[in-house]
Amino acid sequence: MKQNSNSSIKLISLFPLLLLLSLSLYFVYVSYGKYQNNIKLESKMQSNKILKNLSINLAKERGFSAIYYGSDGKLAKIALKKQRVKTNEAIRKFNNYFRNKPLNETITRIFKGLTNITTIRSSVNKLGMSFNKIFFGYYSKINEL
Repeated sequence: MKQNSNSSIKLISLFPLLLLLSLSLYFVYVSYGKYQNNIKLESKMQSNKILKNLSINLAKERGFSAIYYGSDGKLAKIALKKQRVKTNEAIRKFNNYFRNKPLNETITRIFKGLTNITTIRSSVNKLGMSFNKIFFGYYSKINEL
């Protein structure tokens, strides 16, 4: 009889322990899922921050380039040079961040578009290309992406 009561006490005490263990494992699993979602969200927020910075700096460069181009090189030359330095920094951050990440179609198109920026800049400096081609053909397409 004594062995039977010991077995039943062990069995009765085992049930709450198993229940606590299973609940603990469930909450660890749910927490891990939330942790993974937070990591993805943080990564997406960082990429949005970098893309926003790039877009803003390209738009500013576009504006200074338009002033420079529209004034036949007489206005905004210094401001344009300073903005190009900021844009180059934004491009460098963009390249560094997305270099080793899986790229979607939009990011790939941005990479391809940014390869032409030196050509566009030299055309602006020389006042050699048409206004529409530079500003609506290049800068607008980059900012659309």
